[in-house]
Amino acid sequence: MKKICLSIIIIAIGLVITIRCGAQSAKPEKVYSIVKIHKSAEWYKEQSELWKKETDKDPKNANAWYNYYKAMRYYNMTTDSVSGDFKASISKKLVDIMNQMEKEVPNSYEFNLLKYDNAVFDFSLFPYLRKAYDMDPERIDAYPSLAAYYGNVNDTNNLKIIMNKWYLTNDFSEGFLDINYNTLMPLEKNAILIVNGDNIVYPEWVLQYVKGIRRDVKIILVCLFQVDSYRERIFNEMEIEPFKKNLNDFNNDERKYDQAMAEYIAQHVKGRPVYFSNTLDDYYLKNIKDNLYNEGLVSKYSIEKYDNIAILKRNYEKIFFKDYLSYNFTNDISQPIVNNINLYYVPAFLSLYEHYKASDDNDKAKEIMSRIYTIVGKTAYKDKYLEYIKEELKEE
Repeated sequence: MKKICLSIIIIAIGLVITIRCGAQSAKPEKVYSIVKIHKSAEWYKEQSELWKKETDKDPKNANAWYNYYKAMRYYNMTTDSVSGDFKASISKKLVDIMNQMEKEVPNSYEFNLLKYDNAVFDFSLFPYLRKAYDMDPERIDAYPSLAAYYGNVNDTNNLKIIMNKWYLTNDFSEGFLDINYNTLMPLEKNAILIVNGDNIVYPEWVLQYVKGIRRDVKIILVCLFQVDSYRERIFNEMEIEPFKKNLNDFNNDERKYDQAMAEYIAQHVKGRPVYFSNTLDDYYLKNIKDNLYNEGLVSKYSIEKYDNIAILKRNYEKIFFKDYLSYNFTNDISQPIVNNINLYYVPAFLSLYEHYKASDDNDKAKEIMSRIYTIVGKTAYKDKYLEYIKEELKEE
């Protein structure tokens, strides 16, 4: 990702879900952030070609350059190719696009925003981002990067300002706000929550800095583990010794480094409960999975065993917003992604279903199974998930 941590593929219950949207287009279309609308690699490839033609016709068209860049970048992120050379060739094209923009539209909002966004976590380029924002403070394109920057440097005053400004645009999916309410509210006091993904972090910051909900929870971002200033600050705040190893100790494997960091934090924090978002890639948690207890949308790290079913039952019956899982009354362009992220409820709900059955609470068992089928039925791969459910319950 860039900005916070680009969450473009939803991994749930061991399956990778990508959203295939629409037939091939014949005209250039606005390329939305991939965390809001996720289309196929073929669509992004075609759009990159169409927007490239627009820049050829008018090299001073900053909007065309902007959409060309985003289409090419998202094509790189969604293509099925695993070739390093292929990925490198697209990355070079992105650099070429930036060079051409600097030549043709250097004073545009679009160039200054992309100059910052293209340089992953190079905070020395913040003046470009600030310049873009000052050019058009009402345009929301810069808000995610501004929020991520202020979050990284712990500038809570400016983070609160930009999150309030962003919230008032009605740009946030109601479904994502509901999901993240159900993530934050059940946590113990002063909890530490380790997360990844724009659709997780930003809505949680809305809840905290706009709505004043669960400001006591410390949200830690996996994608910033490798940023020295961020890592040092969170260690100070959590009062734990710095992580001694660096990326070289993991053969420059960023995933292994982030995995080790997640484990280190869970094992060394004292006096504060530690939770991991269930939307995190299982890879980061595989070495500590025996100490993780699913409580719905999060898993709590605990050395001592405890009855997580009792906590899950409380969360489901008394805390969770649930109606949004069945009904949606807004025209939400992100609804397909919301539907897929809702799949993260399913493993916990299946455990709760078995508890209700064992307790002879058949009405509750029927209710929660109905919710499971509703969640699964709204996804593109419902047949595969129904097979998973039957296998888990050992149904014929």
